[in-house]
Amino acid sequence: MKSRLRPLLPVALLATLAATSAHAGPVVTTFSSDAAFNASAGFTKLFGGTVRWARGDGGTGDWEYSIVDATDVPVPDQARQAPTSFLTSQQAVLFTWNRPAVQASLALSTLPSSTGRFSGGPVDTIAVRAFASAGRSASLSRLTVTFTAGGPPVMLDPLAGDDDGEYIVLQDARIGDGFSVSTTGRLVGITGSGGSDPLYQFKVGNTTVIPVPGAMPLLLSGLAVFGWLQRRRFTH
Repeated sequence: MKSRLRPLLPVALLATLAATSAHAGPVVTTFSSDAAFNASAGFTKLFGGTVRWARGDGGTGDWEYSIVDATDVPVPDQARQAPTSFLTSQQAVLFTWNRPAVQASLALSTLPSSTGRFSGGPVDTIAVRAFASAGRSASLSRLTVTFTAGGPPVMLDPLAGDDDGEYIVLQDARIGDGFSVSTTGRLVGITGSGGSDPLYQFKVGNTTVIPVPGAMPLLLSGLAVFGWLQRRRFTH
């Protein structure tokens, strides 16, 4: 018995690790500040979108938005859309990535979209950030992520950022085939004079450090089998 079980031990461990990677589902992680995200995520940004509320000296406000590159600079040949005035301070947002065309699009409700093309790269993570200056807040609710590859959508928790920022991060293998992030809630702008806030950012790229808690039960089951085999090895 001992000689027959010994070759199975490394096979059982490798199978457990492979299954853990292959079957991990969507993982949503919230970071309460920019510092916490930067310290924990190991995130490499490839592209994204930025939406901000720009407030003029007269107290009137405009939404500005654009597709941006990895350094948050508007994509070449895709200048940021000129601010458009609104009688209301609320707008819903839609952010999409079309994998076959490697093209991203960002739009606010009733407005034309800002688009940009990208060279591609491994994509498995969406990070959404909300930020507002001291004494104010930025809120983003009812975020839904749908996938070109199909399968159930993912609902993200409400996001409320202050001057420390706040992130909500989604890891899912389906992201690489294309996705859409939408809200049925509202981006809320703050009226007043001077400055520009709140700020919302959609960052897309890949990460290697955020844990995958959805895979832990499978990993623990595999380790239990491994321990059982070890015990039989020594008792028989």
